[in-house]
Amino acid sequence: MITVLHLLTRPSEEWVQALIQVQKTLPEHHIEVVDLTQPNPDYHALVGRVFDADSVATW
Repeated sequence: MITVLHLLTRPSEEWVQALIQVQKTLPEHHIEVVDLTQPNPDYHALVGRVFDADSVATW
């Protein structure tokens, strides 16, 4: 299974959300989204998720 991690660094635009929704329908893909605009993100846990992902997209 391919893991794709999306990091949201600002309020998400509509096309970014649409892209993520399309990727979620792909077989053999696990899509994770981390919204860093929320208060007190857990950066320590994020580091592990970045290294575990096959691909990371920053928006």
